Amino acid sequence: MIVFDTLDKFELYNPIFSKLVHVIDVMDRSLPYDQVPGDYCCPEDDQVKYKVEAFISSNEGLRYKPNEGDTFVEIMLEGEAITSLDADNVFKLIPGRFLLYTSGYEVHSHVCSNLPVACKSVLFKISDSLEA
Repeated sequence: MIVFDTLDKFELYNPIFSKLVHVIDVMDRSLPYDQVPGDYCCPEDDQVKYKVEAFISSNEGLRYKPNEGDTFVEIMLEGEAITSLDADNVFKLIPGRFLLYTSGYEVHSHVCSNLPVACKSVLFKISDSLEA
């Protein structure tokens, strides 16, 4: 599953993924904006982890393969970068947008869309969050 939308519509997806309420809570409190780069746990649910990253977008970017059964929410806080999940699913992340995806993709993120730019993003990992 892939969802690419604006943050003002983020709460609409809570009925599909109940643990999104914790992501919403962290973002409503603006925690990632104020935190230094590093790994964090949601105060209300330790199955919701997130990583605040500061990076310079590049042509090479960053590649990783998510663990099976996890759901991810990527939000750009500053700057802009490209994230692709495969050749058919390429997204330009800018402040005010989010990308939600489940495992099963080879992720290529932090790619510059034009020239390298300083970015700050947050990547939430929600373990076993997909509901029937």
